[in-house]
Amino acid sequence: MWFYWAINLGSLGSCITVVLEHKVGFWSSYLLPLIAFFFALAIVICGRGKYVLRKPQGSILLDCYKASVIAIKNGWKLDAAKPNRSPNVKWDDQFIEEFKRGLVACKVIAHL
Repeated sequence: MWFYWAINLGSLGSCITVVLEHKVGFWSSYLLPLIAFFFALAIVICGRGKYVLRKPQGSILLDCYKASVIAIKNGWKLDAAKPNRSPNVKWDDQFIEEFKRGLVACKVIAHL
């Protein structure tokens, strides 16, 4: 939370930089965000022992592509990509349902 606090403080600094530039000079308006980002970096470095690190497990885009290929081969039906119909896949039914919801959301955004 401290890291996000520092980032938000740095982003709010953009309002202050205009005033600093006008009253003091350009050097101060660039120095304030630099200090905030170094402060955030120090928090990240000091707290690195407390973070949970997970190894990457592949790309979700590749899984979406594979599910799309299976759906196209089966008449544009994404249900054909579910594990009970395609046993050699690594995703579950929930992944396909979320993928379908995502495609519907993209369709709605495209109409805006």
